[in-house]
Amino acid sequence: MVRAVFYDLGSTILFLCLGILFIFMFEGEYTSIIKRTILFRHIWGVILGIFANFIHLNIGILSLNVLQYLSGAAIPIIMISLGLSLEVGGLKNYLGVASFISVIRLVVSPLIAISIIYIMGLTGLESKVTILESGMPSAMLSLVLAVNYELDIKAAAACIFLSTVLSMISLPILIYLI
Repeated sequence: MVRAVFYDLGSTILFLCLGILFIFMFEGEYTSIIKRTILFRHIWGVILGIFANFIHLNIGILSLNVLQYLSGAAIPIIMISLGLSLEVGGLKNYLGVASFISVIRLVVSPLIAISIIYIMGLTGLESKVTILESGMPSAMLSLVLAVNYELDIKAAAACIFLSTVLSMISLPILIYLI
């Protein structure tokens, strides 16, 4: 689990950097983008969490219990927010884009990960976690960024939905192959 968290953290940071780069390329309001990036709460949560861990801050058993309780609600809340973001005909309107993104996330990304693992000579659990994490569906962070930066929310929701549904087929195959 720890390996998956570190992979996810690294891919989230890369995702944010690439997302900001694309926003710079296509939006044009540089001061607004920089301001929003600095004020992006998720980045500050990661920074504060790393800092608290680095200084060995003891947050107490009550805080840990509250965090464990809240973490159990995270996935249902994410799925509800995704469901609320979708429209009945929304997937039809974005089927081409969502299909393209799903193929990249579920097929091309694992192939790239396998290539990098082969080049780096990784073996064992680290290689399996990396391949499996690279084949995960599009994250809800895509929707968060779409809302934050006033992008096409319906397209982001369609991509997340389709890649999540298709991952029910692709992930078992990927697990079998690795």
